[in-house]
Amino acid sequence: MRAKLSNLQSIPQVVAEMTLDEKLDMVGCYRACHTRPIPDMDVPAIYLMDGATGLNGTHVVLDYLTDPCRADDPRTAYATPEMVALNRVDLNEAAAKYKDDALMTDLVEQAAKYRPGGRQHISFPSGINIGASFDPITAETIGRVVGQELRDTGVDVCFGPNVDIARDPLGGRNYEMYGEDPELVAQTAAGFVRGMQSAGIAACAKHFLANNQETNRNTTSSNLSKRVMMELYARGFEAAIEDGHVLCIMSAYNAVNGEFTSYSKKLLTDLLRGELHFDGAIVSDWGAAGQNKEGTLAAGMDLIQPGPNDMTACKQAVQEERLSEEVLNDRVTHILQLIVEIKQNQRRIPAQYDADALLQTACRTIEDGAVLLKNEDAVLPLAETRRVVFWGARSRDTLECGSGSTAVETALHSNVLDEYRKLRGAAAFEEWTDADTLVYTAAAPAGENVDRESMAVEEQDRTRMTEVLKQAKQKGMKTVVLLNISGPVEMADWLPYADAVLCIFIPGCMGGVAAAHLLTGLAEPGGRLPVTFPIRYEDTPAYPNFPGEGNDAYYGEGVFVGYRSYAKRKLAVQYPFGCGLSYTDFSVELCENDFRWDMRTQETLHVPVRVKNVGSRPGSEVVQLYTREEKPHMLRPDRTLVGYAKVRLAPGEETVVNVSVSKKALRCYDARMDKWVQPIGAHTLYLALSAENILAQAPLMIEGKNPYPLNGESTIGEILENPRAKEIVNQFTNGMFDMIPKETLDFMVYRKLNDILSVGMIQVIPDTVKLSAILQGLYDRLAEL
Repeated sequence: MRAKLSNLQSIPQVVAEMTLDEKLDMVGCYRACHTRPIPDMDVPAIYLMDGATGLNGTHVVLDYLTDPCRADDPRTAYATPEMVALNRVDLNEAAAKYKDDALMTDLVEQAAKYRPGGRQHISFPSGINIGASFDPITAETIGRVVGQELRDTGVDVCFGPNVDIARDPLGGRNYEMYGEDPELVAQTAAGFVRGMQSAGIAACAKHFLANNQETNRNTTSSNLSKRVMMELYARGFEAAIEDGHVLCIMSAYNAVNGEFTSYSKKLLTDLLRGELHFDGAIVSDWGAAGQNKEGTLAAGMDLIQPGPNDMTACKQAVQEERLSEEVLNDRVTHILQLIVEIKQNQRRIPAQYDADALLQTACRTIEDGAVLLKNEDAVLPLAETRRVVFWGARSRDTLECGSGSTAVETALHSNVLDEYRKLRGAAAFEEWTDADTLVYTAAAPAGENVDRESMAVEEQDRTRMTEVLKQAKQKGMKTVVLLNISGPVEMADWLPYADAVLCIFIPGCMGGVAAAHLLTGLAEPGGRLPVTFPIRYEDTPAYPNFPGEGNDAYYGEGVFVGYRSYAKRKLAVQYPFGCGLSYTDFSVELCENDFRWDMRTQETLHVPVRVKNVGSRPGSEVVQLYTREEKPHMLRPDRTLVGYAKVRLAPGEETVVNVSVSKKALRCYDARMDKWVQPIGAHTLYLALSAENILAQAPLMIEGKNPYPLNGESTIGEILENPRAKEIVNQFTNGMFDMIPKETLDFMVYRKLNDILSVGMIQVIPDTVKLSAILQGLYDRLAEL
């Protein structure tokens, strides 16, 4: 009798008694979506599927088709639309329809396993909706309900969330991401992961690393510096690990600096496991690691997806000792640890499923992330006396999800026209009746495998939208544009004719319900833009380099992604990062006008901000804090988001919110020293309602250990900036700085102190031992400053 998998302590013995074939089947995945079970060792299979917006029906079908026992049926070669449709059709009708087709009958039974009671799957709001909420609590709440949905279908590991950075507006999967700023992405990712895993399933943060485009995604190399990698693109993963305790991370298709992530020991082992301290399971994106299984396992990959994988060559590599079995054992151990943690959590956490409650949470999340960009004359919310006509095909057919990983097969849908009629009665559609208000819904789709061609809305609305809005204004009507979009869109042609602009992004199946609530005032738009909306695509930071040249994508904008670049270049935008209006008004002010932070004794800075709802409706405000380092040692943004807080208040209600700022929000990565540094000294703290709407500023003095102590490598300019340092150098050199003419010093500011002193003092003190002792004494004194 072999060992049984019962807890983490049992794993070493289980691994020791597994056969080589069992180990290889474990790391090679057994079917498309689940690992190999070993019944006599009590090792269950775990199910791994997309996604963070709900169950991916294509995966359900592929998992069935890749069962090794069905390999001889030619129809198992790919998932047909007819097969995938079983995830949404009436299962009893499907069973009757296919009663004489064994394969389809089995598929109906497979679909039924993922649809307990024949229920419909729920399509949840996209990542950009959640990021726009600017609220980790919202992220945690929606993460929990998505986890409950997936657990009810039998899923153990969710391929999500997508914690990449929205680098360029045309990125095809930007809508899956939380935004363009690493601090926003970090806090949102950690919240979503905590919520999902609290439901008893494992989250899988993806795609590691610098996966920011779909063009040539399987062959392109993201070329970027270590600093940019750490400060921007690794930040969401770091937060998911440290603050979310994520159990699983997925590698990316792309290469980084010429080395594909799935085969990169530098990324998977040295960075992910080493510097980021990840101890969970690493899995490959689908098909990203199948060409060289031996190489990906050696680099640090634990699970090669999808299965089943032919592991013959890998077995030969182990037998010939080109791949050590010790490495293989380590990979199997990580998978077994994942299995144990999932099953222990599921025994500890009761399964919950209430479809109505899940749908209500999805709706509230859309509302909480909806962004009101324009609202002249307070046209929104629409008064009950308004006679409304809807225009645009998307008024009746909401763009609910993207293609690929986030596509959810379901019969649950909603649209703003029908939902508005449920609330307010009659509303016309695309006919000039006696309406006094027009609502035009326009969409901009996106999805996996292809980047957006432009920032335009759908072709059907590109000219028609402007014409209809203009005609409505000529009739004296109020006009509202409802944006159902995956990312920034061009607005110049139609914005002058819109009185109000409301954005609901890619909302899932409750999008129409939420939109009707927002238009009528049953809900307030609580979101702020998680990405900048530029005036022209040509103004965007990555424009010259996106999507790259051939198979090289050069991240030439460096750390200046999104609002950081627009602020640095002093370039106007259509709508800035962090902006958004409310249906009420707020007063927001700093409670203090001078801040001092001793990082040696204080882990977090708490900035008190007084917020009062001075309007007549309940609503929410997002208080944002940005900082600027006054004398940075590296090229840094003029403003960096370091903290934010969402405040919900009733009319007349006032509160003081302490906005938390962590050390990590202010640190930067110095590639010259290959380490993180915590800048000290003078900073400016900005209180803002967006990256451009600065309400107040205050000095912030940060105290702590100087990451750049003055020494022989310091420049003459750095010494001269510090009066005490200048005095010390003069003491050791008999007044060197007082003797050198100012014009000469001006030419020396970039020279290193050691270079100047070594050349000058050797002529006075030829004894090199004595000279070295004097210089060391000088440098020791400088280091004390």
